Amino acid sequence: RWIWAAGGHEPVVAGGRRRMAGLMQDITERKTAVENLRTSERQFRAFFEGSLYGMMLAAEDGRILRVNPEACRLLGR
Repeated sequence: RWIWAAGGHEPVVAGGRRRMAGLMQDITERKTAVENLRTSERQFRAFFEGSLYGMMLAAEDGRILRVNPEACRLLGR
């Protein structure tokens, strides 16, 4: 399990008690989702960069976002 925790205390005042406050939250789901996304991105990058086919990623407005090495070769770039 992954736990996020934060806390602190107030200094002791003459004759007083020390007060402490804290918070703990289970972030296992978030950590798992982030790791799954990283794995997926690594797999996609390996496929995209190593493909024998020319590939491009484009935005909805038509801007080219990424081109793999084979597409560059085919286009003479």
